[in-house]
Amino acid sequence: MLGTRTLLDPLGNKILIPASVAKKGVQKLNDIRHVVTSPAFIIKIRDEKLYFFRLIGWETNMLVEVDVQKEQHIIQNFIENPSVDYISRLLVKGALISFQ
Repeated sequence: MLGTRTLLDPLGNKILIPASVAKKGVQKLNDIRHVVTSPAFIIKIRDEKLYFFRLIGWETNMLVEVDVQKEQHIIQNFIENPSVDYISRLLVKGALISFQ
């Protein structure tokens, strides 16, 4: 059984990858690791959520959703190729942190 893993994001937060996300497979786990540790940008919605975004390969975008709970950052979900409308709605709610 897979245990909980942690990553360090560019903001210095420890991000927990729960076993439920890790069991999606090694390739997905590697993609998530790449997105969280080296995002193109992050959308921060209050002190409740972080969304990490990055291009994976040549054709796939990935958005990783992280819940912030009492100083813990836990990956909840990831979306491959999120729609522009979805990202726009997140940007309206939050602040953009860019790294590129």
